[in-house]
Order: sequence, then C-alpha cells, then structure tokens
Amino acid sequence: MNGKIFKPLALALVLVLALLLSACQTTEPEVEQPATPAVTLQEVHPLAVLSADSSIYVGVPVKYHQQLVADVLCAEIPSLSQKDALTVVKQINVLYAGLGTVADRSMLEIAARGSIPSAAQSLIFTQSNGWIKQSYTALSSDDALSKGYPNTFSYYRRRDTRFQVGLPSSKVFVVGRDLAPMLEQYSMRPNVADNSYNNWVNLSTHGGEDIRFYITKPGQYLRNLLGSDILGSNEVFGTLKAKSDKTYMLTFDLRCSNSRTAKTLFAALQLSLGLMGGDIRMYDDSTLEISGLEITEQKLIDLFTRDPITGKHFEVNADGTVTTTNR
Repeated sequence: MNGKIFKPLALALVLVLALLLSACQTTEPEVEQPATPAVTLQEVHPLAVLSADSSIYVGVPVKYHQQLVADVLCAEIPSLSQKDALTVVKQINVLYAGLGTVADRSMLEIAARGSIPSAAQSLIFTQSNGWIKQSYTALSSDDALSKGYPNTFSYYRRRDTRFQVGLPSSKVFVVGRDLAPMLEQYSMRPNVADNSYNNWVNLSTHGGEDIRFYITKPGQYLRNLLGSDILGSNEVFGTLKAKSDKTYMLTFDLRCSNSRTAKTLFAALQLSLGLMGGDIRMYDDSTLEISGLEITEQKLIDLFTRDPITGKHFEVNADGTVTTTNR
C-alpha cells in the first residue's frame, strides 16, 4: 500500500498543471472587471463535489508539497524546467481526489481550489491549443434553481486525453472522464457531507502539512500487500508526512470488524511490515496502527502513474499519447 494510492493521479494532475503553466507564460491580459452579482454565493468546497462511492479519498495541501508536485511534473513533461514547474504549482492551494469504485476501478475524480480567472481561461483553452469547448446544463433541483444558483457550465476536452476539465468558477476546477456527476453536485452548492472519509481528508478542518488519505474498501489493497485475502477490514486512513525534501513517512490506522480479525491481521502484518522497516501495534481491540514506513520521493514519483489495481504503468509520450506497460 505504500504510495500506491496516488498512482492514477499523475496524468490528470499533469494535465491541469500544464494548463496553468500556459497561463503563466502568456502575456498578462487586462484586468477584467466582473459584474456585481445580485447575490454573493459562498464558494463550494471542492471536496463536496466528489462522488460518494469512491474506494479512496485523498487530500493534498499543495502549498506544503510543492517540490514533490514540481518533481512529478518534470518527470512527466521532459521539456518543463524546475522553475516553470514551481511557478505552476503555486497556482494551486488544495487538491482532493476520489479514486476507484466497485463498478469501475479506473474511475478518477479530482476537484481542486486554485486561481484561474476568466481572462486566463480564454487564453488557455483555445482551439489552437487543441481544446474543444463544450457546455453542460445541470438538471440541478427546483430549490437550487429558485435561488438563482448557476447550472450551466463550460468544460473542455482534448482528443489526446481521456480527461475533461471543467471550471464551474474561477476558484474551483474539476477533472474527470465524465464531469456530469461533479457539475450536477456543484449546481446544488452542497456542503461537505458529514462522514468518516470527508472528516478525515478535509484540509479545511484539519489544516496541517500532511497528505491525508482514506480507503473505504481496503480489501484489494491488503491483498496486494499480503498476497492473500483477509476479510473483515473496514477502513484504512492515514497520512504521508514530508520528512525531508526527498523522503516521506507513511502512517496509517487499519480498522477491523472485530478483535479476532484484528489479531489475524496483526500477525500477518508483523512479518511483512517488519521486513519493510515499519512498526505495528494494537491501538485497541479492533484497530491496528502502522507507522515508520519510509518512502522516497523518487519512489512516489515512480508510482504516480502506476495503476494500483491492474499493475499497469502509464507513460506519457512527447506527443501526448499514453503508453501502458505491465510491470
């Protein structure tokens, strides 16, 4: 499990950040004077637009992991300099992602908060840059429509990527293969749902510098780690803490359905994690606490484009196409 939860994010993350780079490299446009809205709407929290059935949720406080994200960019885009990569990263504040569902293990949704003014959007998403602009009108709800909540949004797609990019506002952008569910959510301007995974990864309430993750269906990841099925694990949640510029420490709790399962997992993990230098202890009768797993930045970069389910590795070619290989 060490680092595998982040593997599918790279292609979409590189896509979004590369777009922001083009805004940084373009002559600054005249400041656009926005019309004064009749009602000032509170911005939607990006975590609130993610689907509720993802297997994994991740929250990244990009401000504290700029070098990691910049290094991932440089690894994926050979022509990108460290200076330009860091300039791009500074445009993003926080990033949330939902990965995988029972029905579709390759599903990926990203919702982030940054700064993309409308003037910059018109410079980035042009036909000459390969973008096709489309419009989506959300069904929304009678209540939301009666309050004047916007429900028509622009989104952009390219022929050389499976991902679409939506910008429901100048502060929130979303990425996914199908943006309809996220734009529908945004149109109703929901609050963040009060549940275990949102409460754990929500950086607005926790703050701090750590990358936070929550696995709602950990069985498949334990199978990858241990090589056999162990039923009865309900959830895994933890953090990645930057130890230095090139090293991260992985800590997570594994919650089991009962004490018997917890003891079985404890015995199995003692051997496998001990070989990896990790520590494990019984936090209570049904919860294991694992810590001390060290992950190099390079290992995270290498894993960023690997699919955690199939073991396929995605490589972005110079022409923007993607090659998959088994490793």
